[in-house]
Amino acid sequence: MITRTYQLHGTPVHVSGSEQRLLDAVHARLRRFSTHARHPAGIAIEIHDHASSEALSMRPAGDGARPVYDPPLGVVRYAEREDRLRISYGAIEAECDARAGRARIAIGGGSESERWAATHPILTLCLVEMLRRRGLFSLHAAALALDGHGVVIAGNSGAGKSTLTLALLRAGYALLGDDTSFLAPAPNPLRVLGFPDEIGVTDRTIQFFPELAPLLRRERTPGAPKHQLLAEQVYDASFAGEAVPSLLILPRVSGEPVTRVTEISSSEALLELVPNVLLTDPDASREHLAALGSLVSSAHCVRMSTGRDLDAIPARVAALLGARLPRRTTGVRLAAS
Repeated sequence: MITRTYQLHGTPVHVSGSEQRLLDAVHARLRRFSTHARHPAGIAIEIHDHASSEALSMRPAGDGARPVYDPPLGVVRYAEREDRLRISYGAIEAECDARAGRARIAIGGGSESERWAATHPILTLCLVEMLRRRGLFSLHAAALALDGHGVVIAGNSGAGKSTLTLALLRAGYALLGDDTSFLAPAPNPLRVLGFPDEIGVTDRTIQFFPELAPLLRRERTPGAPKHQLLAEQVYDASFAGEAVPSLLILPRVSGEPVTRVTEISSSEALLELVPNVLLTDPDASREHLAALGSLVSSAHCVRMSTGRDLDAIPARVAALLGARLPRRTTGVRLAAS
């Protein structure tokens, strides 16, 4: 069995498996946390194809396990006494012992779409639940930084997070992550921590950025809802590990010529963010909600109806931050291929 180790904001993460392509898929997501240092403790994730010789035997979820999330092809159950998640997703079975920091993922059918689901949404669900027990609270959000000011762009799929992320990245903002970020309440002040995963872009988003046009000529990864790219392969991008969040943007795509920005209250913003809290362990859920409360109370909260004027948005965001845009924009390193 092969093991790769990552250091994710102070927490060692060991990913093991016998299938190189599964480990490569995970590595593309965790690449910027890779380490060769020896870390005996931490989080351990095993991921296997049932077709391999190391198929996993899963323990039953246990009596009293309750559904906490309903993905399109399965169910996520939580056994409170054991603090254990049991995930069924099509032909994929996974279990996550959040308190112990141990997760196992087994792929039943071995199709490419199942491999993608196992190494992306299922892996993410296990990882964020284990990190939550270690004081890091996930947020379905992109995050960038400018002049030390953190920008958090939170919203569901289709809200336009990736389009805004690319617009700001091209203008010289430092990237923390495109789809998932983490909040660290301690020590004060609250910080947003980066998770520079692959960036997922739709055909419509690609039309706004000429350097991404080659993505349209290649097939998507089976199972992936969007085209996948690594920021550093396309852009001469800078990355930030963390930032103090100064601005929270709740976006939606308007399709209008000009982007509109409206102020919203912290309570309105919090209502939008509450679905980020998976109702598993009561203490962890309360701490997660408190972290979201700290975010909306400390950051300037706005709703952004994104128009077609993407080139103007970086300056508008900088003005909201009270910061200046860098003189030099991010260069295109290589057209996506």
